[in-house]
Amino acid sequence: MSNKLDSLPISDASMGISKRAEAVRESETIAIDAKAKRLLKEGFEVINFSIGEPDIGTPNNVKAKTIEAVRKDITKYSPAAGRLDLREAIAKKLKDDNSLDYPPEGIIVSSGAKQSLYSAIMATINPGDEVMIPRPYWVSYPEQVKLCGGVPVFADTGEGFMPSAESIRQKITRRTRMLILNSPNNPTGMVYGEKLLKEIAKIAVENGILVISDEIYEKFIYGSKHRSIASLGSDIKELTITINGVSKSHSMTGYRIGYAAASSEIVKAMARIQSHTSGPSSISQYAAVEALSGNKDSVERTRKIFERRRDMIAKGLSSIPGIRLAKPLGAFYAFPDITEAFARRFGRLQGQSMSRTFAEKLLDDQKVATIAGEAFGDDRCIRLSYALPEDKIDEGMARISRFVG
Repeated sequence: MSNKLDSLPISDASMGISKRAEAVRESETIAIDAKAKRLLKEGFEVINFSIGEPDIGTPNNVKAKTIEAVRKDITKYSPAAGRLDLREAIAKKLKDDNSLDYPPEGIIVSSGAKQSLYSAIMATINPGDEVMIPRPYWVSYPEQVKLCGGVPVFADTGEGFMPSAESIRQKITRRTRMLILNSPNNPTGMVYGEKLLKEIAKIAVENGILVISDEIYEKFIYGSKHRSIASLGSDIKELTITINGVSKSHSMTGYRIGYAAASSEIVKAMARIQSHTSGPSSISQYAAVEALSGNKDSVERTRKIFERRRDMIAKGLSSIPGIRLAKPLGAFYAFPDITEAFARRFGRLQGQSMSRTFAEKLLDDQKVATIAGEAFGDDRCIRLSYALPEDKIDEGMARISRFVG
């Protein structure tokens, strides 16, 4: 009996793209950064506010340990959940900084916080499960949920881009399985206060909802304090998967080291998944032990630099007619509302994304790269990363002001 595939051209039989892949959008942040870098290569002077990557160098003590790892031939496979010495260092960090007590068996190291997030969702979400995400959100949350067969459900935020306990409660259905929190927040720079976290924790415990707490920007907070939701009691801790890493805090984005802390059952499931994909580099893990356990003065120096830049960009954006900004309290992003500025420049357009049109025209006309708020679920805004030198921030503000007119 002949196989139907035998009669198909080779290209038709072998080049099909899965529906899963077709349903996923490319990361907007990566796409815009690639375009900005292409323009730079073509000779244009681009001010690139698009990418979420510290421009400050990796600390010298971490660099030294990276070289030491190679010299010591620490270049072999490591366990699926990560090296024990690094998991022990993470456990100590969580206890000292976040009042969270986890054994090494409750911690898994991944190739960046993004992989930690994906493995956590894959390990806990079944097809059709709903995952609640406050909006605006980081671009990869809904796409990862969809890749894992889940259904993203968005809870709107109010003034200052903060959700209310009631807005979260209203979105709960019998299919709600998980809530994703991100504080300090990308793209808004907002920080969840302890009162709100306690209200959310109460709702999660009452309804048996898992919580992913993405805390990758915890070291960059200005004038307030970070609190891990898992530290608010044993019941919410049992439901929480805390995600973090060294990429942002130690300017180690290329090292690809993220981690998750959760119940041993969830961590074991994540490790089984990771055993069939790939774990992080042994060299990077060795260096990450130094990042977490060694001298931390560089982290505070970087925080102060970003706080100064935050003040600069907040002042600059707020001085431009038609732009309104809720001053960010953490991370290194500003998420201004450009509704009035758009109207000044273009009038009222129908059937188009306001933020995308604004961002594309700004890049074409002034060579200033930003990310359309549409990618984060809020078409009123654009996102700017202030992880770039102060003279570039000043020049960027001048160009945006000229663009708005």
